[in-house]
Amino acid sequence: MKGKETEIFTFAEVRFRHGAVNPPSAPPSSSSSKVVNGEREALICHERDEELKQKQKLEDAKQEIETMKNVKLKLLNLLNMAYQERDEARFQLQKLVNTVMQFDGVVHNNNNNNNNNNIL
Repeated sequence: MKGKETEIFTFAEVRFRHGAVNPPSAPPSSSSSKVVNGEREALICHERDEELKQKQKLEDAKQEIETMKNVKLKLLNLLNMAYQERDEARFQLQKLVNTVMQFDGVVHNNNNNNNNNNIL
């Protein structure tokens, strides 16, 4: 009898927290005890379902975080590659400008020499 009272009290406490005005004060009859036990089992199943849902949400969130970490790494690698390509293009452009400037200097000097030769 003591064990049943403990079970009933625990269920009554849960019912009280979930909106019952007052927990039952007298032990129920045997037929209502079966109903109470059935309700308690249903409540336990509901709590287990909620716990499983929360665990699944946590696992989904962990998976999403891992996926986003991988995406972030890929984007950072692409950004670094773009920086390297930019720097290489800048270097190639500078080489080309230097070559053009040297060629322009040679052409300019030749024109000046030709003009100087014409004066003499």
